[in-house]
Amino acid sequence: MSSDTADADAARLEADRAATAGDHGIGPSYRVLESLRSRVEYDLGDLRDQLKLACEHYPQLGGRTVTVASRRSPGADHSHFTPHASAEPLNRIIRLPVETRPSYQTVFHELAHLEIYERERFGAALPASSEEFTSIYTVARMPHDVLYRDDIAYLGEPSAPKDEWPAICRQALEYRDRNGANSHYIKRCREWLGVV
Repeated sequence: MSSDTADADAARLEADRAATAGDHGIGPSYRVLESLRSRVEYDLGDLRDQLKLACEHYPQLGGRTVTVASRRSPGADHSHFTPHASAEPLNRIIRLPVETRPSYQTVFHELAHLEIYERERFGAALPASSEEFTSIYTVARMPHDVLYRDDIAYLGEPSAPKDEWPAICRQALEYRDRNGANSHYIKRCREWLGVV
């Protein structure tokens, strides 16, 4: 290995350590695996910014490290469907695409899977396998100024202004807490968001 390559590797390692040091205040720290870092076709600094912001909104993951890896190749799990991104809560891994930078919503959504799993593991009655619940939980935590997409994954395209989406999703979670898991809170959330 040349000294230039070694110096570049050392600088990249130091940048990763600096980016993942501590727990970003409230939430988890993270580490980006080489399998993702070496294959991304977008600015890794932008992804680090997304991860840093998103991690701050997941306090249940505080003190833990989230591993950020590349999305599995199509068919790697012997299925014909490969999601845009995914989470493996048991191992605290989120898998992101390498071709295009994921949206903030995607990063927040995959971290939400991890936090929901942690909360459920410690006794919270949450539907860890529900993508709709995870999307509501995600948007309820997001700052409205990073909601760049025109849709909410698994819920649809709201007609309500984006700056109202987080409050509406928090309202839906409160509705679920008051009225129970079978209270049609997802249907209500869609109605309040103006999803047709």
